[in-house]
Amino acid sequence: TVFLEGTRDCAVRNCWFDAVGGNAVFINDYNRNATVTGCKFTETGDSAVCLVGTLGTTNGTRRAFPYECTVSNNLIHDCGIFGKQIAGVYISRAKRITAAHNTIYNMPRAGICIGDGTWGGHVIEFNHIYDTVRETGDHGPFNAWGRERFWSLTQSHSDYSVSRSLEAGDVKIDAMEPVILRNNFFED
Repeated sequence: TVFLEGTRDCAVRNCWFDAVGGNAVFINDYNRNATVTGCKFTETGDSAVCLVGTLGTTNGTRRAFPYECTVSNNLIHDCGIFGKQIAGVYISRAKRITAAHNTIYNMPRAGICIGDGTWGGHVIEFNHIYDTVRETGDHGPFNAWGRERFWSLTQSHSDYSVSRSLEAGDVKIDAMEPVILRNNFFED
């Protein structure tokens, strides 16, 4: 419904996204200091808020990823009407994102998900997340995963009885800063 790309200091405030067919707010590629606050997201087709960069253009001078953005004080529930691999707040290939003071419930998958080549520096705090993973069974209220440069499909998806260990490499190339989770209330 709202698509941000190439912005600085833009905000989505006090909006109600009700029964939109796809993602409600998508913060795509280059965005700096975007804010989504005080909004209500109900029965979205996919995720409520996505912050996603493009892998091929995140390096070099373009830096096409969301950076220092905030998703706070939102009510997010009953999302994922069509898509099931969704999250209330989805962060991928982004840096220094804050998700704070959100209430997220009745979700088919995770409430907040960080994944796929994310450099860190995120702060996830004071969120109340419950009744999640109601349709997929493979996550939790908070989920984090990655496909950084040392990730191996064979290693992560092979039979666990088969020992195929790979070198971990320098994981700090991708996870540059720690992700902080504090003062969240996860239940059910």
